[in-house]
Parts: sequence; C-alpha cells; structure tokens
Amino acid sequence: MNLQLGQRVLAKVKTGVCARGERGVVFKLCWRSRIGQGPLAWSASIIFERGGYDDFGAPAPMLVSPMVVALNEFCTFASSYKFVSVFQLERDFMLGRFIFRAPGLAPQGRPQASGPEKGGP
Repeated sequence: MNLQLGQRVLAKVKTGVCARGERGVVFKLCWRSRIGQGPLAWSASIIFERGGYDDFGAPAPMLVSPMVVALNEFCTFASSYKFVSVFQLERDFMLGRFIFRAPGLAPQGRPQASGPEKGGP
C-alpha cells in the first residue's frame, strides 16, 4: 500500500487509537531503521477523527494494509503538513485543521476540551 501525505484512510480494525470504520488522515511519512532487521522500513503516522494518532508500519510495513483502507481522498492541510511535535499535532486537531471527510459527507464530531490542562473547570 502506497499512502501519501494528506491521504484519508478508513480503519479496518479497532486498535488502541481508533475504532473500526473511523476515518483518519496521514500526517507524516518516513523511513525508519529497523535495528538488526536489515534495510529501512516505511512508516505512516495517522491521526483519526476522535483524536487518536499513532505510527503505523514501523516494525512491520506489511501490517498497515490489513489495518487501514486508503481512500482516494485528500486533506489539503495535511498534504503539506510539517510535523514538529505532538503538542502542535493536538493543537491543529483541536482547531479543526484536519478534515476527515470529503465535502458532502456527514460531518464528524469534534472532541470537547475538558479539564484544567485544556482550559476547563
């Protein structure tokens, strides 16, 4: 599977960061060294609608395909995203910069800020 930066995906399985059927956006692509396991391995970092994010494929690139379906849709913001830190990623998510659905599809819910660290009670 050849994912591209900004490409939308659909989760095929439930994981610790996404629900089955949840939409996501690729926000980072990179090559990672696999110490003691030969050549570099491809990996994609994906953020999902509910705010979960993770790196998929670093230990075993062939595991990405059974986990997500690549859609022929792109998030313009993420197509040129420069990942700096998880703090920036979370801020950009909370500001609604990642668009998980193509225009015309049902809108997704946004998580609500809560707790003292997010400015809540």
